Amino acid sequence: MQRVVDFCDGWFPRGRAADAILPGLADLEARAARAGRDMKTISVSIFGAKAEAAALQRYADAGITRAILRLPSEPRDTVLPLLDRYAKLGR
Repeated sequence: MQRVVDFCDGWFPRGRAADAILPGLADLEARAARAGRDMKTISVSIFGAKAEAAALQRYADAGITRAILRLPSEPRDTVLPLLDRYAKLGR
């Protein structure tokens, strides 16, 4: 985490349960504060987040600004309904 504070403009944890990611976010925030760095300069994006409203809301409530949802490498007829479902989650 210290390298994120010292050298990076974002943190990109892999999608896991919020209980696994949020302690890391708290650590990052504490390290940024100690270094005098504003967390607004460090974007946080969850890669592979679960496409569940409650999980996404929990990330948003914690200040995570982006969740990247998974899409299968499948035909259009499989992917388009997923995109429609994901769009509703983002509202």
